[in-house]
Amino acid sequence: MAQIGLKPYRLLTVHLRSKILQSRVVRLFVLSLSLTIYPVYRVYPVRFIFQRTV
Repeated sequence: MAQIGLKPYRLLTVHLRSKILQSRVVRLFVLSLSLTIYPVYRVYPVRFIFQRTV
């Protein structure tokens, strides 16, 4: 019963996701967000490991 109820929900989320991804504004926002977060995310673990070893 749970699987039958879950299937339309999954289809809806996939449809919404494709609609959101099609939006140019959202894509631009995600791109800018990833460009600001990614370098920080890359540098922070290295600094954390360096502090742990020193």
